[in-house]
Amino acid sequence: MDSSNNWKKLRTLTKSVIASPILVIVKLNPIYYLRKLKLLLSAFFHGGQVVLGKNVRLNQPVYFMGLGKLVLEDQVSLGYWLGGVTPAIMLQPRNTNSQILIAKGTTIMNGCQFIACILISIGKNCRIGSNCVIYDTDFHEKAPTERDKASIPKSVRLGDNVWLGSNVIILKGVEIGTDAVVGAGAVVTKSVPSGAIVGGNPAKILGTVYA
Repeated sequence: MDSSNNWKKLRTLTKSVIASPILVIVKLNPIYYLRKLKLLLSAFFHGGQVVLGKNVRLNQPVYFMGLGKLVLEDQVSLGYWLGGVTPAIMLQPRNTNSQILIAKGTTIMNGCQFIACILISIGKNCRIGSNCVIYDTDFHEKAPTERDKASIPKSVRLGDNVWLGSNVIILKGVEIGTDAVVGAGAVVTKSVPSGAIVGGNPAKILGTVYA
């Protein structure tokens, strides 16, 4: 190995760092690496697991809670940079067999909260507005004498290219078809067919994106 060559490379790199510190910081994007490291460590200490694809971007703090598995596929983007204090994203696969799966190219905005006791699956290239909530459980039974008992969870699935407006709530057992649009503030208690536009509380079909 030519040690003089290595020294030349090191001197060149040092000069470039001194000459262009901003360029180096931009290229390295240290804040993204720190957020990814924090997410992985959080999963480790909670006893869960995080799987990160390529070019996953954590633009805001993302908190992991639970014993289950979180999968962020390639080019998933979490959060959007805004001045001042903005709410973090919370992803909570609660139990050892719980999973939150977010497919390639999906964008999730600030303040979203997903809690899975079995499965929350989000398809490719979805757009999830700020402060959206997805639960696959009611957390406890509704009968007054059974409030201390855990309810039976039902998986939630979003197809590809689904668009959720801000402050949408999706409850357990719901499936939302490919290309569907859910209006801001909607509470979705029943499954939505592909391409449907829904809104309201409870959400009702208002139209279709295919018209």
